[in-house]
Amino acid sequence: MLTLLVSQKHGAETILWIVNSNFQASSYELNELFSCVKLASEFNCPMVVMGDFNYPGINWSTLKGNDARGDKFVKLVMDCFLEQHVHVPTRENNILDLVLTSEIQIKDEIQIMAPVDYCDHNILMWEIQCSSHKILNKRTKLF
Repeated sequence: MLTLLVSQKHGAETILWIVNSNFQASSYELNELFSCVKLASEFNCPMVVMGDFNYPGINWSTLKGNDARGDKFVKLVMDCFLEQHVHVPTRENNILDLVLTSEIQIKDEIQIMAPVDYCDHNILMWEIQCSSHKILNKRTKLF
């Protein structure tokens, strides 16, 4: 898991997470991931969580998993007020790669593109709207 805190204009911040959750992850590892997401959601700032979550049995239309593990993940997403934006399969007939956001709008539909080289997951491409500002360095002219 890679976590970035991006500072925006007027001191606002956005949390960006990249996750690759192994299907065979232990209960401890999943609990740690869930704890991190819960903690981050309590910062009350926009958040984007993206990556391969490996929950093939979740029906995102009905918000139901096909097992306790999937139901627990759906509960986490709902408890943290995250919105799931991927609505078509990203690997075979499963939606494994997700883009979850809170307080951030995806500009258009997420584009699903063909996999690269030997990867068995499709590529996801999307745009989010963020404001930014430059911090100018104070410069001194040397003679």
